[in-house]
Amino acid sequence: MRGPRLANPKAVQDMIQSPPDARALAHLLTPYREANTARGVFELVVTVVPLLVIWAVIWAALDRGYWIGLLLAVPAAGLLLRLFMIQHDCGHGSFFRGRRANEQCSSRKRFRIAHEFILDWPLEYCLSNLAEKSPCAKPALSNLYSGC
Repeated sequence: MRGPRLANPKAVQDMIQSPPDARALAHLLTPYREANTARGVFELVVTVVPLLVIWAVIWAALDRGYWIGLLLAVPAAGLLLRLFMIQHDCGHGSFFRGRRANEQCSSRKRFRIAHEFILDWPLEYCLSNLAEKSPCAKPALSNLYSGC
């Protein structure tokens, strides 16, 4: 998907060569002030689908070792951050045109469920494994993941 076309490419070229004044810049950015629902849906899909695919690959790769998961954690973290930014923009009502769509996307409950499932669950799982191995000993923070 492409953004709106600029009406005057020469004006853009002039702004590149010399610093723009505020009015010219505001006029140039006018097409981007309104929310675009089609673009919003597209951005949401290209963020959520790869995140779910990477998440599934990480889970599938756990039997073969942790290195694949660690390598894929970097793009997964970037996509999770992007998903948070989309949710944040929806909270301001600036991602979709409709108020209801923005409210559904920005629901803190939905993001909290995803956050707990993706980020908090592995930590709780690790702590429960440590507690089963040594129910009397509390792990030190520096040694938190060594027993997982």
